Amino acid sequence: PLAVQSIPSNVRANNPAGDSPSNPPPGQSEEDIAAHGDNVLTAWNDGEGFNTFGAGQGVAYSTNGGATFTDAGNPPIPAGYPAWEWTSDPVIAVNEKTGTFYYCGLADATASTNAIGVAIGTFSGPTFTWSQATVVRELSNATNFLDKQWLVADSLTGNLYVTHTNFDAAGNSIDFNRSLDGGLTWQPAIQLSSALDDGFVQGSRPAVGPNGEVYAVWDAIDQVNAADNMRFRQSATNGASFNAEVNATTYLTNFGTGAPGFNRERGISFPSITVDRTTGGNRGRIYLSWNESLNHQDENFALPTFVNEVEGNNTAATATAAVVNRSLRGTLSSSADLDYYAVPLAAGQSIALWADSLTSTIAYRLRVYAPTPDNGQILAFGGDLSSAGGASQAFVLFTAPVAGTYFVRMSGFTGSPANARYRIRMAQANNTGERGRDQRDAFVCSSLNGVAWTTPARVNDDAVGFDNWLPEVEVGGDGYPYAKWYDHRDDTFGSRAHQYLSRSTNGGTTWAANQRFSNFQSNFTTGPTNIAPNMGDYNALAASTTRLHATWADTRDADINVYTASIPTLSDITACETDTTVTPNSVATFGWTLRNQHILYANDYTVSYSSARNWPLPASTGTSIGAESSVLWSQAIAIPDTAAPGDNELCLTLTNASGAEVDRCCFDVTVQGALAVEAGELAFALRGASPNPARGRAPLSFSLPRQADMAL
Repeated sequence: PLAVQSIPSNVRANNPAGDSPSNPPPGQSEEDIAAHGDNVLTAWNDGEGFNTFGAGQGVAYSTNGGATFTDAGNPPIPAGYPAWEWTSDPVIAVNEKTGTFYYCGLADATASTNAIGVAIGTFSGPTFTWSQATVVRELSNATNFLDKQWLVADSLTGNLYVTHTNFDAAGNSIDFNRSLDGGLTWQPAIQLSSALDDGFVQGSRPAVGPNGEVYAVWDAIDQVNAADNMRFRQSATNGASFNAEVNATTYLTNFGTGAPGFNRERGISFPSITVDRTTGGNRGRIYLSWNESLNHQDENFALPTFVNEVEGNNTAATATAAVVNRSLRGTLSSSADLDYYAVPLAAGQSIALWADSLTSTIAYRLRVYAPTPDNGQILAFGGDLSSAGGASQAFVLFTAPVAGTYFVRMSGFTGSPANARYRIRMAQANNTGERGRDQRDAFVCSSLNGVAWTTPARVNDDAVGFDNWLPEVEVGGDGYPYAKWYDHRDDTFGSRAHQYLSRSTNGGTTWAANQRFSNFQSNFTTGPTNIAPNMGDYNALAASTTRLHATWADTRDADINVYTASIPTLSDITACETDTTVTPNSVATFGWTLRNQHILYANDYTVSYSSARNWPLPASTGTSIGAESSVLWSQAIAIPDTAAPGDNELCLTLTNASGAEVDRCCFDVTVQGALAVEAGELAFALRGASPNPARGRAPLSFSLPRQADMAL
């Protein structure tokens, strides 16, 4: 069953109407997004540029909180670079105070140089305008290749920070640039990663803390152990210097294959980072997210029993029968030859495929396909499609979500020689004692100081066997960390993907029941596109004070396009009473409506009271409000008999479980002073004097229907 409260509108950001007709059609993927109030900017890799030999980047904007988008075409280019072409890895950042947006991407700067650039844009009412573009870093194609840049803006200082991977003669390193004038000029790059990791790092991201702290995180392949390392550095000097490198966590990556339908023959497991900059109880906490697999490198690959292909096995219907813990051996007679093996698997059973013996110049694809009747759906894809310098040894990890006969297929590729031979070791994979349960789960850890990190917590709550791909983490305006990812639980064989979301109300220690927010199940096996990777290396989750903004690659159209969703997270107090008049020594009842606009999650709140004159008030009270629900709230408050005439401000404060104040309602309570009552104005009962008749003073007593001052 789908875990769904409500599904927000899914809105396409790009306009494919002007795309050139081609086969396959131009795709759009690898998105980023940022928001400031109702203004939203998103960008993506644009396959239209592959057809026109132009810019490979697209941008769209919204001025109504993501309800609709306008395709703005390509970002501007820096002055003095007439041949500049944006090529890949779009990133969007925004200054939270000024509302200035920044686009950052890779580019071919000239015929002989590659670069990182930044374009600056602002909103004026319904209009979005680019001001200029600048060059962050430019290097020679002969010696360097810049990749996987990421940008963040610090609203406290106005500084911009960029981390990226620099491939050079030493292998590669994670480097850092900063701008102290809002992106107009850039300081020279410094290296963040250790020289010991040269050649083994990728996928860096920066972030900023609420007091101007600068953080950077990246993936470092371990050169000895199976688990990779998530390196982390921080700066308390606005990026002028950095503390020593620490390991935030170690994790096991499924580097051999991407998610089902992914059309690149390797997997990706780069970290996402965010920092709580709200006023809640976790202000300053740093969150990291990533996807992690079971360890398939420690399995028993000593498999002396062989299954030799039986020719004519070029379809699923004629596949050679095989079982786990065997070595598959065959020959690809040509680059067009297909060799199928039929492998029965139980629900939750994992296999690790290792193509360890290959003709040196073979170019090949190694795939796992779903059982009949869904055969043709790619569940895992690895291999070597280049054969340049010798074939690489592919690892493919797969876990069956349901019992069935799955298909392993080995196939040649253009450039493969005739009669190329191969061996594939097919071992049983086990997850005993490992965090990752299958091909991929999504995890988050956090830290308050960047040194001590919490134990990683699994975010996804699906069954074993379903892939959870490309997680992103972001702190919402409500002070809660949220994570989103591609999730395959709603498909029998786990081949089609929805977008799912979860959140934590305790600083990332535990995560709530997952909620789906996409209204279409994407099939990347059949989604035609001229972009590889078709799903991108990342997608995005951003936050404004009142909404989450998600973006992802989606296959619902004739090609792969960019879709977005705006998820309100606002909580507030409505129907707040107008100014009220009371009298001393009375009881007044005040009423409000408490509203939770979050469309996916119920919220727990604390309701508290305050008085400018320190009246005795009720204790704070907790309440829970369902998603997209309201609660009528009333409170009787005793007005003390000592209440002096005049005005008093009475406030109701709504605080969520993160400790963040989400709304406050205040109004004036006027205490009515002495009332002069003329005879006949107010009926009263009078008891006669006693004694009667009397001389001098005599006591009189009377009663009134309501409290008032009596003048005789």
